[in-house]
Amino acid sequence: MELVQYKDCPYYPCSFEGQSCKHCYCPLYPCKIIKTGGKWIYTKTGHNLWDCSECKVIHQQNVVELLNLDINEIDEKELKIALNKLKKYIG
Repeated sequence: MELVQYKDCPYYPCSFEGQSCKHCYCPLYPCKIIKTGGKWIYTKTGHNLWDCSECKVIHQQNVVELLNLDINEIDEKELKIALNKLKKYIG
């Protein structure tokens, strides 16, 4: 699978130089996997929110290839399969 990068994007790199932009956003949000760097935070109004601002996993080329998702054509079943793959990958 080729490395997809949108270097003309005003947000590039949003995670790290040389990242894959195949998933402009995380199709697994909220994954709730702490080992990715994500964490639960409380908003000012007291709501629990998954914060993935420290996660760089979704832009790693090997993860893009592992998940093999087309974010324009995914369904719930494919998301569950991808989430399980990511959990196994992360350990």
